Amino acid sequence: ARPHHPNTGNVLFRYGKEEYMRPFLEQGEIRVAASPYYNKLEGDLARLDEESAKHSYLSGHYTKITTTDGHEIKLVGDICKTISLPNYFLLCMSTGWNHELFDDFSSDSCVIINNSEIFTQRLERVSSNVLNGWCFHHCPVHYFDPYERLKNEQIDAGMCKDFCFAYQREYRYIWFHLSGIHEASGFEFIKIGSIQDIADIHFR
Repeated sequence: ARPHHPNTGNVLFRYGKEEYMRPFLEQGEIRVAASPYYNKLEGDLARLDEESAKHSYLSGHYTKITTTDGHEIKLVGDICKTISLPNYFLLCMSTGWNHELFDDFSSDSCVIINNSEIFTQRLERVSSNVLNGWCFHHCPVHYFDPYERLKNEQIDAGMCKDFCFAYQREYRYIWFHLSGIHEASGFEFIKIGSIQDIADIHFR
């Protein structure tokens, strides 16, 4: 049966294997990955995304480019526009209960956080020591159509994704270095303590 969580706007879902979800629930053990990690997940289409760069396209059939003196440049294919940022650390969750995500993330369990505000406060407090000098940011992912951009639509490489992933209803936490020079690599481990007072675990 589907868990009942009436205040869905304040609830987060983390899908994963029980061997990792139980320590997450009972000790607050969290592994955050550098964004390039997700580029290497071959065969994992649900997470295979270029996290540090986002691309959108202008159709070559409807786009005209000219030189400064007015001569038209013939286009071959579409024009790609890329927004990027230095590699950052990333923690992903979902704002929705969806059985498909068990398959997509090879999961047998799901930790449901019933109070995202308290969880976020704890995560920010502890991670400020582990990732000293890194800026902490979090929000729901904005999904966009790479071929049909909305007027004045702002794309952020860390908080936006291709709309083919929209069914995941992702909520993400990211850490990027304040200097803009240092880039994330590998993994960092954060332990915020038990979250059993604000979360529970459900199995497939």
